[in-house]
Amino acid sequence: MPQMGGDGGAIVLAADGKMATPFNTQGMYRGWIGGDGVPHVAIFASETLPVPGQ
Repeated sequence: MPQMGGDGGAIVLAADGKMATPFNTQGMYRGWIGGDGVPHVAIFASETLPVPGQ
């Protein structure tokens, strides 16, 4: 997207459970709910999410 002059991001989840959340904006809402029902949420790049299953 940056090469085309755009801003944005993606939330990627692989079949094996690995995830990635690349973005080139100030913030991007992202989160998940663990198997124990606990929600994990982040907005800004400095806010990291625990990796599911670890």
